[in-house]
Amino acid sequence: MGLWYGHSAHPGGLLGTISDSQLRLLGLRVHRRLLPTSEQMNDGYESPTLVYTADLIPLARAHIPETATPDAFFLGGPESEALTTRGIGAYPVGLQITFRPHRRLRPFLAGHTGVLYFFESVPDERGKQLNFAAGIGGGVEVSIASQTFLTLAYRYHHLSNGFRGSINPGLDANVLYLGVGTAL
Repeated sequence: MGLWYGHSAHPGGLLGTISDSQLRLLGLRVHRRLLPTSEQMNDGYESPTLVYTADLIPLARAHIPETATPDAFFLGGPESEALTTRGIGAYPVGLQITFRPHRRLRPFLAGHTGVLYFFESVPDERGKQLNFAAGIGGGVEVSIASQTFLTLAYRYHHLSNGFRGSINPGLDANVLYLGVGTAL
């Protein structure tokens, strides 16, 4: 079980075309080790572990300023209005590869996919309220007690409506996040 908060430090631009946007996320995580087995872990297993993760997002916030850079799909710019909307969602499919599982500092690589539902259409009325989300990143888990750990990580997060709206410019964010979790 775990709790995490993420905030975009800088907008991305790899897949999405909306610049200057911000994304904030609060997540509740459940995780389960898939590999290795408990017996292998007890025998001093030191190879990477594979963990399934699922996140419930009780609070998401997207902000697209009036000054979002115009492009062929999203007209943004001085004549457009800023959008700040909240939402909820879930990332039911996630995987994490954790290295050095018995150490105090455990680096990891992770990815997830899911959906976010916003209370207004993103990026404007031509978009959709329901958007697909995917992210990939890495970080480190720091053991702070026998079964408790702190997570410091980075995630490249992509959000788009999957070409279901009149426009689909996509929103990319470089998200830094902090979390706390426990192994059950």
